[in-house]
Amino acid sequence: MISGSNNGFEIWIYIRGNSIYKNNITSNNKGVYIYYPGYASNSNLFYHNNFIENAENNTWDECTNNWYNETLEEGNYYDDYVGTDADEDGIGDVPYNISEGDNQDLYPLMEPYVENKPPIAKFTYSPENPVVDETIIFNASLSFGEAFVLKANVTYNYTIRTGSYPQIHHTDRLEVDKGVITCSKFMDANGERYEDWIPAIRLE
Repeated sequence: MISGSNNGFEIWIYIRGNSIYKNNITSNNKGVYIYYPGYASNSNLFYHNNFIENAENNTWDECTNNWYNETLEEGNYYDDYVGTDADEDGIGDVPYNISEGDNQDLYPLMEPYVENKPPIAKFTYSPENPVVDETIIFNASLSFGEAFVLKANVTYNYTIRTGSYPQIHHTDRLEVDKGVITCSKFMDANGERYEDWIPAIRLE
C-alpha cells in the first residue's frame, strides 16, 4: 500500500529496468511520478497495480516505460479509466493513456487487481431444461465440441477451462438442484493444483 503522499511512487535520474507490480497506490497527489527525461528513467515495468483516488493524476510519465505485461496481456487498474469491455474478458477495449507522454497501458484492467481473483467460466447449452436421453448441445471451451446424449447413472468427465484465479467450493461434493457435482482434483491456469475442492462455474 502506497498512500497519503505527494507522489506515491517517484522515479527520477536513471532509474531503469525495474518491475513494479501488485501495489495499491491510493490517495496521493500523483500515483506514480516519473520525470527528468534528460536523465531518462526508461524500461521500467508496471502491471497488476491499482491506482485509486489519486488527486491530480494516477500516473505521470515523462520517460519511456512499459505499463502492461506483454506476456500476460494484462496491465493495471485505474479508477479514472472510462473505456468499455465488450467481450467481458476483464480487459478494457481501448488503451489507457499515461499522462505527460506517449506511454499507454494497452491492457487496462476493468476491476482492481486481486490475487486469486475468482473468475467465471461462461458457456451455454441447449435445451435449457434437458431430460435423460435428450441430446444436449454445449458451446464452451471444453474437451469436446459435438453434441452427445447424457445417459442416466453414467459419470461424465469434463475439462472446463477457467481463468487464472478460480473461485472454489471448499468441498469435494456439492448437491445442486438437478444432481450432485463431485471433483477429486483440478489445476488452474497458473498450474496450482487443488484436491477435494470444486471450481465454481456459472451456466449462462
